[in-house]
Amino acid sequence: MAGPHADKRPRTAVLLQWVGMGDLVWHVPYFRRVAETSQGGQVSLIASPTVFAPQLVGHEPWVREIVDFDRHPRRHEGRQGRHRGVLGMFRMGFELREKQFDRIVLFTNYTNRSLVALAAKIPERLGYGTTWLQRRLLSHGPWITRYKGRAVGTYEDATSFGIGHFSKPLSR
Repeated sequence: MAGPHADKRPRTAVLLQWVGMGDLVWHVPYFRRVAETSQGGQVSLIASPTVFAPQLVGHEPWVREIVDFDRHPRRHEGRQGRHRGVLGMFRMGFELREKQFDRIVLFTNYTNRSLVALAAKIPERLGYGTTWLQRRLLSHGPWITRYKGRAVGTYEDATSFGIGHFSKPLSR
């Protein structure tokens, strides 16, 4: 119901690139912060079935829904993921289009995830922007510089991205 007090924050999807349970767990504080800036204080989490998102975070109040990003099924399943390859990326984009997101937050260095967001016609596309092509496909910065040190780059990049976009005070 729209009214003078309607939540004007964006309806948000968050995409987790990585496929391990541990990757999901340590991204949770970032996802919670994105949810605080999103409609209803919730996000739709796009993640591989291999991270067990329904079991690990499906009960969390910041999770609106979990969307399977079916790129790399487990080997014993003996099948190809429905979102694998270029056609799969577009298939995922079309599936997301139906959900009418206002914003997607891409926790990844991979440029092709921005193509998913374009195919989904999501107007605000936030991501790392570590390459010139990513920057062309995303809505706006701030961009980060890809971490090249000795620590785990995935963690360092997610932290820089989170600080750059979501460390500001909330305004409603």
